[in-house]
Amino acid sequence: MSINSATTAAIALRWTTVTGATGYDLEIDGTVVAVSGVAYTKSGLAPNTEHTFRIRAKNASGAGAWSEIIAGMTQLTTPVLKGTSDRTNVILTWDAAMGASSYEIEADGQIVATVSDTTFIHSDLLPSSLHKYRIRAFNDQNTSAWSSVLSMRTLN
Repeated sequence: MSINSATTAAIALRWTTVTGATGYDLEIDGTVVAVSGVAYTKSGLAPNTEHTFRIRAKNASGAGAWSEIIAGMTQLTTPVLKGTSDRTNVILTWDAAMGASSYEIEADGQIVATVSDTTFIHSDLLPSSLHKYRIRAFNDQNTSAWSSVLSMRTLN
């Protein structure tokens, strides 16, 4: 079994077919769920939380041995960028993502900063210049998705 993908609220799992199996018992955080296919998505999870999984095949003769336990984490919440500007600076702000230790800021397709605060000033810009920003949160174990692009123009 492996983790196929994770979002802020769900973890998708996949496993290979076991010959002769008519179904599977999937244990999620200690609770067993009966599954018929070779994929399952556990939804309704909180952001930045770890969950454990194991699986066993079953048929009319009974159930096989449990697999090794694997752990997966949901993503951190994606920050939402807000911005203001003056002639030569763009000031970006965002709300803290629970569990995040730092934020990576992309300006015009390049990573320009990694900060632990919820404010970043992109300085020394040309007046009336357009810039596009994205941000993502991370910690030692996890990363959020990139935010939507925020377009900001410095004042003339």
